[in-house]
Amino acid sequence: MAIRELLSGCYGAAFSFYDPEITPIWDPVATEKKPWDEFIGWAKRIHNWSGFDAWEYDYKIADARRVAEALQAAASDSSEWFPLAEAALKGTNLVRWQAWDNLLRWWKEHLAEGRDMLVVVQRSDVSLITKLKGFIDQLPSGLLSGADLLRVLSFFFLGVDAHRYPPVSARVFTKCCKLTGYPAPYAGADQALRYRQALVFFDRFIKESEQRGLKLRDRLDAQSLTSSHG
Repeated sequence: MAIRELLSGCYGAAFSFYDPEITPIWDPVATEKKPWDEFIGWAKRIHNWSGFDAWEYDYKIADARRVAEALQAAASDSSEWFPLAEAALKGTNLVRWQAWDNLLRWWKEHLAEGRDMLVVVQRSDVSLITKLKGFIDQLPSGLLSGADLLRVLSFFFLGVDAHRYPPVSARVFTKCCKLTGYPAPYAGADQALRYRQALVFFDRFIKESEQRGLKLRDRLDAQSLTSSHG
């Protein structure tokens, strides 16, 4: 309790120990080396492949540009946000078609709520968790499954900054936690918390990789390497 009270003075009462800026305080790099040695040994081989960027990295940057156009339209209160978001969703393989179909059908009947979802992810005056929950809370319960909601959520954050907010797959993230010994999200965690914990994992991956001679560019680089475990 004393630690939480101390950190609350710096990060606010709603902080989580898995916030990206807090986890490094208590979670030192390389506590158990062998799982990370094996995980990063495989990552090195993939990263050194000449086709890696074209296969796993570049198309996500292109997706991010399309999402960014939809976000900008929403921020300027332009009705173009919907066709731009629709084109971005239909043009990606990061979101299952069943998920984007359900989302687009609902958005067509709830344009104001849809626009608000794209505006809240861009806010600079609130915490990451507030933005995540602001996006999720607009949706009716059951519209998207947990795994689909995580993919959709992370897809639109990709348009904010692809290098800081890469896409997240629940299945891949869970497998990476198992392979490295990194703590998986607890059973009752919502998708906002799961996404935030995935960002922390990517940061840990970057640090572990650097210790083993693999310099990763950003979280998107780390995420792209984890995709090989999907």
